[in-house]
Amino acid sequence: MLTFRVLEKRITGSFNGKPFNVPRTEDMEKSLQDIQNGDAEAPSAEEWDGFLKNARKTVVAGSNEHLSFNPVTDEYYLTVDGTPLKNPIPETLVKYIEESFEKGIDFTPLLKAWARFLINPRYTKENGKWFDKYLNTVYIDRKAAEVLMEEEDLSMEAALAACTYNDLSITKEGLLATYKVAEIVTWEWKMVEEDGEWVKVKEDKYKTTPAVLDSVTGEVVTPAKMEKPEFAEDFVFTPAICKSGDKFYSGKDLGYVYKVGEMQHLPAGAKRNLDNTFGGGGLYIGGLNYIEGYRSSGTHVLCVFANPTDILSFQDSGCAMRVDALFPNAILEGEDDSIKQKNIYHSSDYGKLSEERFSEMLRQALKNEKTILEMNKAANLGEEIEE
Repeated sequence: MLTFRVLEKRITGSFNGKPFNVPRTEDMEKSLQDIQNGDAEAPSAEEWDGFLKNARKTVVAGSNEHLSFNPVTDEYYLTVDGTPLKNPIPETLVKYIEESFEKGIDFTPLLKAWARFLINPRYTKENGKWFDKYLNTVYIDRKAAEVLMEEEDLSMEAALAACTYNDLSITKEGLLATYKVAEIVTWEWKMVEEDGEWVKVKEDKYKTTPAVLDSVTGEVVTPAKMEKPEFAEDFVFTPAICKSGDKFYSGKDLGYVYKVGEMQHLPAGAKRNLDNTFGGGGLYIGGLNYIEGYRSSGTHVLCVFANPTDILSFQDSGCAMRVDALFPNAILEGEDDSIKQKNIYHSSDYGKLSEERFSEMLRQALKNEKTILEMNKAANLGEEIEE
């Protein structure tokens, strides 16, 4: 027994007493009318559930020209000019795509992120699973949850739910919004003449104003203060964990430093760990879970944009990944609020992919998917970003 009502954007009804609510399309209306009129064989309960599921997914796929759904494989695919790519979209992105559709949110950034990863010269199905795993990771801010429990009188379950976030985020351009733990360089090496010989000496880079003491008690009235630069772009950062390794470019300079507002990338001959194991060559970034294990006094956390095309591999413990290139766009809010920025760097400043470029990128993936591991090997890292 099938009854249904056609609304402006939805079709509601019941089948054998079980209610349903699906997006309205011409195909859906016709299918339901055929079943109701007896022009099509009435489905079994199991067939009906599959019918509704496939109908919903077909509607989701039909809402974006770069997405298709295959009911036989029960998978979504990136699609170029009506031709689906062979690698299905992973489960986590599918979940986000379907949730976004239900909420009326544009999910094109998710497709862009997957497209960028597909044209990664290191792409493999195994790495696709790792990429999916990292996107599905969440971070729980337990300290904030404790505050909510105390100040808002929330239960532990409610507080933890309110303080649970995606560990990694995806920008409008399909880039990853991640983090990097770094240390401000407050020193500099100089050659100083001592006893007629030149020697290498490490000196403070910034002047320090001495503490002001109470002349009677000797207590510190005003603590010592280091006179650091006013703007984040004028700071030089160095890795907080690995203090040495292959040099990498920051802008046009080859060294071992990170700078806000500049792209850092590995030169062609640098070591790269292409296995999903612990340690090895590459520029390390990660989500909130990753940086929580490395933050300490004296370090800062940089907000970083990274292109999925530049992912080298994933670390099998923790939530870190190794990349060929990254772009620090800010110091994490709350790390040092006294440091200002000259500019605000949006993900579009790093990505700059127009809709036309996105379509061309998908065509490239379709053309080269059989030889994807050979793509871009000779390309100058970061060139795409700077165009």
